[in-house]
Amino acid sequence: MKYILITFYLLFFITISSQDYIEYREVGERVWLSADNVNLRSTPKDGKILENLPIGSELTFQSLENGWAQVVYEHGKKKVKGYLLEEFLSDQASYDEKTQNLFLFRTLSLEKNKYGRDVPKVEIRVAKNNKELAKKIIYGDNEGGFYVNVTGGKQLKSVQNIISINFPQECCACPGGGTDYLFWNGKEIINAFTIYDGVDAPVFGINALIFPDDHGGSPNTIIMVYYQGEYDYDGGSVSVIEQSETEIHHWDGQMLNKIYPIEKPKAESKEEKE
Repeated sequence: MKYILITFYLLFFITISSQDYIEYREVGERVWLSADNVNLRSTPKDGKILENLPIGSELTFQSLENGWAQVVYEHGKKKVKGYLLEEFLSDQASYDEKTQNLFLFRTLSLEKNKYGRDVPKVEIRVAKNNKELAKKIIYGDNEGGFYVNVTGGKQLKSVQNIISINFPQECCACPGGGTDYLFWNGKEIINAFTIYDGVDAPVFGINALIFPDDHGGSPNTIIMVYYQGEYDYDGGSVSVIEQSETEIHHWDGQMLNKIYPIEKPKAESKEEKE
């Protein structure tokens, strides 16, 4: 049973964290503006201004030329094709049908962190009916891209949406990947917590999260379980060889407060079990 539970939590974590990262754009792809008052021009740079577009405008991507994206803007019966700076388009976007909020994400630049690595400076913007509601800047942990996932509030007090941004580990023995969790309460984006995972094959360290609306969850409580183990390539399964650690955090409507950590006894290895 111990191994079945561990496998479940690992699969659960992978499921909520995996999203497609946009590395290029395709013709006909839907894109959204992650900036306000953007001029749509007849030609790149100095072309006639055809429209002035608000944040959250939905567009259809056509092509890219020297940093200028050709897009199609449709509003009612109006259909306009023109050019705008590609940097104003979101890298990724997520729309919440319940609240009608649009979450927009784009990389503003790459900046060196204290370890000398170029990490992405990511802008998060929340818009509704083409009006900006809030904005937040965060920094990644590793070089490269990021993955985003936006869900409902998971029965946490005052939380409308949970935003998770994963900056994945790029290779074995690299620094572990980090995932930032931010809570949207309808007024502001709150940095809630960050978790780190890593793999140096065959050893791994991974976190699993239990929210209030998950099986076994408690009101306004997030349970974080950290597993450190080793992949069993011969058996095709995972054998846990070190103790797991569990932390319980309570959400008070503004921040997470750690209640206490729970340490599990060292798990049996496959050989010990046999």
